[in-house]
Amino acid sequence: MRRIQGRGRAQCRVEGRIIAVRLPAPLAHQSERRAARRAARQQRATDPRTLEAAHFVFLFTTLSRAELSARNVLELYRYRWQVELAFKRHKQILKLGQLPHRDPEAAQSWILSKLIVALLLEKLYRSSAISPWGYLVEPTIAASPSKAA
Repeated sequence: MRRIQGRGRAQCRVEGRIIAVRLPAPLAHQSERRAARRAARQQRATDPRTLEAAHFVFLFTTLSRAELSARNVLELYRYRWQVELAFKRHKQILKLGQLPHRDPEAAQSWILSKLIVALLLEKLYRSSAISPWGYLVEPTIAASPSKAA
């Protein structure tokens, strides 16, 4: 890991470090295929550097090594990603894409009621009272054929 400087939106310098983690072979292959499809859609050749980069996950952090190790940065990112997925799930299930009200108080009431429903659904989901598939998944035990006596 090396110290780098980049430019943010406001054109100010941001110091930080890049953490690169090699993906397992099957995931790297999927990532390569995605990069190739993206290039084909844009009608351009796939850059060999893009294919090489497809084998890694890159994270940028402003935290120094002394503040947080690379392993801990990756762990925090995984947790952050789970939060992102939860928001995406709630947005889809609860139809949070658009507000049906223009009045600020009505919109706030609508959002708060949706958040209460989201919390209740999350509680049910976490306690396994309901299954995301709509039915309980029971392990199947294969029985050996019985012998005739």
